Amino acid sequence: MPVPPSDVPTPAPDPARGGRPHGAESGVPGDRESGPGGRQPLEFVPDALSYQRREAKPLAPGRGAAEVPRPRGMIPLMIRVWATGLLLLVLCRVFLFTTYKVSGSSMVEALLDGDRILVAEVTPLIDPLVTGDTVVFAMDREVLVKRIVAGPGDRVAMEDGRIRRNGALVPEDIPSERDSHDTFPEYLMQEQEYFMLGDNRRVSIDSRDFGPVDRTQVLGKVFLRFTGEGMSGVSALARRP
Repeated sequence: MPVPPSDVPTPAPDPARGGRPHGAESGVPGDRESGPGGRQPLEFVPDALSYQRREAKPLAPGRGAAEVPRPRGMIPLMIRVWATGLLLLVLCRVFLFTTYKVSGSSMVEALLDGDRILVAEVTPLIDPLVTGDTVVFAMDREVLVKRIVAGPGDRVAMEDGRIRRNGALVPEDIPSERDSHDTFPEYLMQEQEYFMLGDNRRVSIDSRDFGPVDRTQVLGKVFLRFTGEGMSGVSALARRP
């Protein structure tokens, strides 16, 4: 007659198995009595999850992941820089600046024969003409370069080669070999009129010959003297000794 389960005696713990009863499962596969006269040795099977190497997933942007920008090519960048520079040069050439080549010696030592000059278009409100400026202007189908010695409202005269403006002697540093001994009476400059002289007074043809220059004839102010190919010729007319 079978014995009810509640009446089955509980096996005594076996100290050699760490207090686990004989015949009970250890929870580890293979740890079970088998065969007569002995037990099958314990076989440790590691937990697969504890040794599984998980692949790292890419972090979403904004959660510690930094996107490395791809380096851009240098050639497209250089093309953009050169194109921008060329565009600015063309705009300046068309709207602001003009280059000329000096021909003649009437502006020695400031300008020499063969020099290249950069001429800026004059804006009256931003950069008005003043005495001492070197300017380029049109005169009788010629383009000349001279220096302003008197402007609108000034009284100008010359005595033995010395310029007087508004009654006062104008200090000038002109060597004797380029000086002149011309004399002309005082003249009151009208509105928009400028009196032009070359630095080389002995050879220059200027306002002593053709009179004051009107503002509308002025093409621009000499901004820079440099070496390079000029775009147009400037005739600094020379007076023969």
